[in-house]
Order: sequence, then structure tokens, then C-alpha cells
Amino acid sequence: MATTQSTSLLGLPRELRLHIYDHVLEEDTDYTPLNGMKGGWDRDHGGFNTEAIRNQGALLRLSWLSLLRTCRTIATEIRGLIRDTVDGDSARTTYVMATDIGLENTKMSEVKWCRVPCAPRDARAMMVHLGVHVDMQFGGDGG
Repeated sequence: MATTQSTSLLGLPRELRLHIYDHVLEEDTDYTPLNGMKGGWDRDHGGFNTEAIRNQGALLRLSWLSLLRTCRTIATEIRGLIRDTVDGDSARTTYVMATDIGLENTKMSEVKWCRVPCAPRDARAMMVHLGVHVDMQFGGDGG
């Protein structure tokens, strides 16, 4: 009769654990905290009067954060991996967000966090993918 052995994450070789952490850090976040904006140009006050529409059902799930909270050894290994940038690769320290601006410049569609690979104190860059309608016109006061 065959016997089965169980092992823990810390029972695996460190090199294998680092590959697992690396995979977890590369996960897409897919978190949508805002479903757009409401409001617009306020003629009485001569400016924009907008309010964010919160996505009440949005839950931010970060697998790497769950791992960080398991034990001190795993937390130390993950933090070291996040802070260890190789050849200027900042993928582990770059937040990525996406949004679209509709035809009317006061109408923004949902705001979506695509990647949140580290804690805010470790973030070094933020990339925003902004979709703009082809007929969109922007104005300004020249300032």
C-alpha cells in the first residue's frame, strides 16, 4: 500500500518557492472600484462638478498579500523578490490602471486596476492605459 506524504510551502526548496511567488506577483488584479463619474460642467460655478460612482460589489483580492500574511519567512522572501529588480525591470513595482473617456469629456467609464504587484511603499511607477474616443476634443485655458 502506497503512503502519501504531505509537505508545506516552506518544505519546498527556496528556488521553487521563488518561482511560485514570481507567478503570484504576475497575476492580473482585475479590480474595478469605480463605475465611472456623474455630473459635469457646472455653469453656475464655472467649473466641473463631478462625483465618482463607486462599485459597491468590488473586492480587491491580492494573492501576494495573503502570502505575505502567512509567516515571517515567506513575507521576507516575497519582499526580497519584489525589491530585487533585474536590469531595470520594474514589473514588480509598477501599478497598472485602465480607463476610458467617452465622447463627452465629463463622462468617464469604469476605472479598473489591472495590476497591483506590491505594497504602495514599494511602488516605483504607475502606468495608465487611457482610452479616448476618436472624436474627443480637449480644451484648456493655455495655462
